[in-house]
Amino acid sequence: MIRSVNLPVFQDELVDGGLAVTVSNITSDVVVAIGFAASGMTSADQYINIPLLVNKGDSADSVFGLAQHGSSLSQAIYEISNAGATQLFAVNLGQFASAVFVDPTTQTSYPLWTDKGGGVYALNTDNYFRALDNSYDLLANFNADILYPADAFALDSVTLSAGRPTNFAYQLAQKCYDMSSQNNECIGVINMHPAASATLQGVQTYIGTPPTIVNGVVTASGTGLLSEPYMAGATSSYPGFSVLPGFFASNFDITDANYGLPPLSVGELLLDRKGNRVDIGKYISILAEEPTYANEAFGLENINSYNGLGASAYAGLVATLVPHSAPTNKPVPGLNGLRYSKSLHQLDQLTGARYVTFRNTNRGTLVTDAPTAARSTSDYNRLQTMRIVNAVMKMIRLVADPYIGEPNSAASENALNSAVDKQLKKFVQQGALRQYDFKIITSDTDRVLGNMNINLTLVPEFEIRKINVVVVLKANI
Repeated sequence: MIRSVNLPVFQDELVDGGLAVTVSNITSDVVVAIGFAASGMTSADQYINIPLLVNKGDSADSVFGLAQHGSSLSQAIYEISNAGATQLFAVNLGQFASAVFVDPTTQTSYPLWTDKGGGVYALNTDNYFRALDNSYDLLANFNADILYPADAFALDSVTLSAGRPTNFAYQLAQKCYDMSSQNNECIGVINMHPAASATLQGVQTYIGTPPTIVNGVVTASGTGLLSEPYMAGATSSYPGFSVLPGFFASNFDITDANYGLPPLSVGELLLDRKGNRVDIGKYISILAEEPTYANEAFGLENINSYNGLGASAYAGLVATLVPHSAPTNKPVPGLNGLRYSKSLHQLDQLTGARYVTFRNTNRGTLVTDAPTAARSTSDYNRLQTMRIVNAVMKMIRLVADPYIGEPNSAASENALNSAVDKQLKKFVQQGALRQYDFKIITSDTDRVLGNMNINLTLVPEFEIRKINVVVVLKANI
């Protein structure tokens, strides 16, 4: 985690285990899509790594070109806006097939696309990772609340440091963690690779089987999505996963070359003040879903139906919801259905593995469940919980900000106490919190150092996830 040493700022820490939180801020409805402009759209080059407000798909077309010419940004804007989001920003990485990332520190050029011949181009995953890393760092100074890397697949492996593989989901989680603790709370949404086949057998193979676990240890790998090491764990033969399945923060100093990369041993784990592993999976949602969209992304004259991926629509839906209303069981606007349907058993297995999925019903295409990618034992394994905590912390950040630079006195402490209490009562009244408790603590040493500590405990309102009906038959009542 990046911490300010010299700046007078508000900083946060989310403590796991016991649903106790020590100061953070919020997720709101500002969605930032990161992607590519269409080939030949040289006018879009002026917006490389500059967040551009683009609230509608046709507006994106005029700047970034059509999806049929390679504009993942325009496609993303259509999908996110049709799902309901109203504040969208596009960050351009360059043109499809020709974009090059120039490292601002070394001035080294990294081509992002590889020509496979016959008009087919593939992303160079290592170089794309570098370009995304730079974009995320620039966005740390922008109030980005939901990040969506349109061309990234969550668990594609990248190895920029020998012997220490990472992936796009871990990168997104780490960056959201850093942004959230320093500037503005944000979450990320990211897609899994699509299924190779939409047949019954193809879908079953894609979903796969879970690993064999004996006494908490993976003794045999499974297959498919259900056996992805970061989601399910792995045998000791997989680098790093004999000990550490999941998205956990490492304790490398920011000056260490391995900063931001996954830990490979217990000694590299970052622990919170209660001794728990810092599970940064809480900052991301991983979508294993392929909806069918209906919009004009691939042509302005007619509405086209096409198969896509679910993270963009999920981001758009989440952006429309108040924090204490979970995406669970909500219809996703802008969809015509799904490329293929999954059985309830398959949906149950994927949800248990922390994936977000959709399902077709007579009410439309609904979100099956809304987990984060945190482990099931984490306090923050529900997106609703994260958004409630984030909303409360944004309020505290806003309330506390005017006190920075003022005397660290009993009068300031009492005034801040009253202001925070007043706002927390509103969260209870609105149904986001059930209870809360907090204390403002300032020791003599803190006064010398200019520190004021707010220790906050929240009891959020949890979503209804299951309604059990018990039926009893009688001859008469």
